[in-house]
Amino acid sequence: MVGKVKNHGSNAKRRSRSSKAGLKFPLTRIARFLKVGKYAKCVCAGAPVFHAIVIEYLAVKMVGKGKNLGSNAKRRSHSSKAGLKFPMAHIAQFLKVGKYAKRVSAGAPVFLVAVLEYLAVEVLELAGIAARNEKKTRITPRHIQLAIRFD
Repeated sequence: MVGKVKNHGSNAKRRSRSSKAGLKFPLTRIARFLKVGKYAKCVCAGAPVFHAIVIEYLAVKMVGKGKNLGSNAKRRSHSSKAGLKFPMAHIAQFLKVGKYAKRVSAGAPVFLVAVLEYLAVEVLELAGIAARNEKKTRITPRHIQLAIRFD
């Protein structure tokens, strides 16, 4: 024999494309979604890798800040998993009890909580500016009213 022959038998350990690239997200599934979704006429080999890297980065950055949630990890609320401060379970319960629709999806309270939190942050930021203009350190209802009126 001239060179070594690689053993591709049953005892050889097969590695997936994502593990070869050092990623946790499945590259073959992402490639299939890109091809089936008709986003482009052809999908090159690097596109799923790039998408997996971006998704993994966003998952680590946005959700959980890179903490590994194993079996011995503490329980986390839906709000903390989504990176939000408002109580998602309460909003979900209000949506279900309020009879706005027969069924409520899992993503509806997440979206509603994100919107409510965004609006609260915007109003409080403008109210803080209004309080600072009057040389006050405490936000009063008057400052909130001024913030909404002049926005």
